[in-house]
Amino acid sequence: MKLLDERTQIKQVAARWRAQYSRGIFASDDDKQQIQRQLDALDTDNATTDDVEVIIGNGSWVEPEECGECRDVTWNIVELGDDAENADKRLPVCFLCLCRAVTLVSPQLDLNDLKALQDE
Repeated sequence: MKLLDERTQIKQVAARWRAQYSRGIFASDDDKQQIQRQLDALDTDNATTDDVEVIIGNGSWVEPEECGECRDVTWNIVELGDDAENADKRLPVCFLCLCRAVTLVSPQLDLNDLKALQDE
């Protein structure tokens, strides 16, 4: 299980880029390696999605995710499942759908109380 919010994606973008472009024909690609150096130097505690987009040249590396249950696109996503090799075994779920799931297994909990946790 992992969090896919904006800050987490920004903090992981250099490692994800490295995993994608450090092998094979990309290992000697100067443009890819220059981007890697810039991502490695990024202040991930303060960088924005726009900062990453400027470095990479597109916004696909840090973006809101679609909930696999309700299909809303949001930053408040948790990915369930840790199968790195098989994306079909991972499910992105938004905060609201997680709350709904909790009320299914614990009916004594109120959905509105759980949703209020998001604002805290």
